[in-house]
Amino acid sequence: MRHLLLISYDFPQQISESEYRAAGWVKHLPSFGWDVTVLTVETNRGEADLAPMNNEEEQYPTVCEVKSDRFSEKTGIIKNLVSTYLIPDEKILWTPNVLRKVKELTGKQGFDLIYTIAPPYSISLIGYQVHCQTGIPWIADIRENWVGTKKQGIFSNFYKNIEKKMEETIIKNARRVISPSEEWCQFFYEKYPFWGRDRFVCIPDGYDTEEMEIVDTSNRVDDKLRLVCPGVIDKNTTHQYLLRAIKEMIKKDAYLGDLLRVEFIGDMDEEQQRLMDEFPLKNVCSYIEDTSGKEGMRRLITADAGIIIADKERNIPQAIYKCLVAMKPILGLSNKGAVENLIRKENLGWVVPFSSIPGIKSALQVMIDCYKRGVLKPNYSLELSIKYEKKATTQRLTELFDKVVNEKQEDNQLTIQKFGYRGNL
Repeated sequence: MRHLLLISYDFPQQISESEYRAAGWVKHLPSFGWDVTVLTVETNRGEADLAPMNNEEEQYPTVCEVKSDRFSEKTGIIKNLVSTYLIPDEKILWTPNVLRKVKELTGKQGFDLIYTIAPPYSISLIGYQVHCQTGIPWIADIRENWVGTKKQGIFSNFYKNIEKKMEETIIKNARRVISPSEEWCQFFYEKYPFWGRDRFVCIPDGYDTEEMEIVDTSNRVDDKLRLVCPGVIDKNTTHQYLLRAIKEMIKKDAYLGDLLRVEFIGDMDEEQQRLMDEFPLKNVCSYIEDTSGKEGMRRLITADAGIIIADKERNIPQAIYKCLVAMKPILGLSNKGAVENLIRKENLGWVVPFSSIPGIKSALQVMIDCYKRGVLKPNYSLELSIKYEKKATTQRLTELFDKVVNEKQEDNQLTIQKFGYRGNL
């Protein structure tokens, strides 16, 4: 059994994307020969079910909560100053506490690998510090571009240059950089091409089959065409274009008001809720708050199709994997990028530009016609759905872990000496 030190600021409750990514893998890592110790921030959260899929082994991860820095509980001006001017973010102040805890842990047990999951961005820098302190091989999981994100007027270039140096340090010292989409891997490869494409590895978030076990599907009693849009709706992933398209379709064909039902399940900000109230679609569109994700999964299982609204070019929302596990065709509202590429590559359904009302209307009409003919079904197989199951993605992750542990450190050093490590701005 090999030993992994996993550092994730958010853990174990599955609220943020990084939490979901970490918690899902931790359940399955022991099944592939990896014992896990998790370092996370101290909180008041309750215990989570972290049992791996193979319950017969009864192997649970060791979760070590490390105290946050003393500024984390500050409010007002001090908190604003800390969050605004620290680079890359205020969580960097957590570093000394983590290093002390790592020193304590490594004194009791040896680790074969360090694995950090960001965001927050500072987690990758903490991983670098732990790697330098211990000499243990390190893998960085990065899902966003954080260079140049601080906009401080005349100081913007100053911040960007420092962040660029930080990112170079991460890419130079991490044995691999893992990202949840091929588009992010390509992004980092184009910035640092001398490391080779193999340096940047895509391992998708996937879904956990345990989500299916909580679902009660007994309440589907009507014959409406039900479309479920799970996830976050805010100013970046606004539903206004979808609502306008539905409004225009109903204005033209009034019977659609009785046929169509669209449910937004998840987290919607107040501005988007007000926007929905402005449209005369109360009998057609509804919003249900669902912070746990359980209600969204239940509604999706009983729905006819899923809707994914994506605003970021390289990100794949967790909701798309929920549609996969539910075996539902998907309507993707997304500009060119990861979501469009995944839907087209795997033949998951339809995809139209995020803000194209004519395109949305056309796609919805195709779905309505398919529903009437009884052929609104997924075109992908169960085997494809299994491909993105958490246990399958965890196996790919552990294969990478094993490969990195078996590599010689000299190979990495030779690459550094030959090419240096500066990237393309």
